[in-house]
Amino acid sequence: ETMREYAVDRLEAAAEAPEWRVRHARYCLQLVQTAEPQITGAGRNPWLNRLRADLANLRVALAWSVRERRDAALALPLAASMAWPWYFFGLYQEGRNWIEEALALDGGPPSDVAAALSGAARLATYSGDLARADALAADSVARWRALGDARGLAFALFNQSIPYAMRGAD
Repeated sequence: ETMREYAVDRLEAAAEAPEWRVRHARYCLQLVQTAEPQITGAGRNPWLNRLRADLANLRVALAWSVRERRDAALALPLAASMAWPWYFFGLYQEGRNWIEEALALDGGPPSDVAAALSGAARLATYSGDLARADALAADSVARWRALGDARGLAFALFNQSIPYAMRGAD
């Protein structure tokens, strides 16, 4: 922590902090977007271990992009791509909070909004908020259908089915 504080102080003094924060957030986005397809397959453990090791950095990038910069084009894909790691780490409520904060920002590409809604639906389900999960999943399904994205729609339908199955509905 002392080293981090020192480095931040030096960046602020050199007026280079804004540029480095953008670079850091973009690096984190690239990392989670590279990891995401691997996490949904059989080779997930090395990627999950890497993301777990970088969790503090990912949280810093999320906090900066969502709360300070308020940049939907950066915050939404970063938060959405973290949905699977949050799920596998058992951090349902934390992940849901990040995604919902990013969704509250104006703008962002429609596919990032749809992906964020889908991830938030999964995390809401495992947080025990099935009513919210239903609403998020339905919104995501509609958006993926409008986009004509079969892969996104498949995950959204899967996320929509989980609360239904958890209720034991026919």
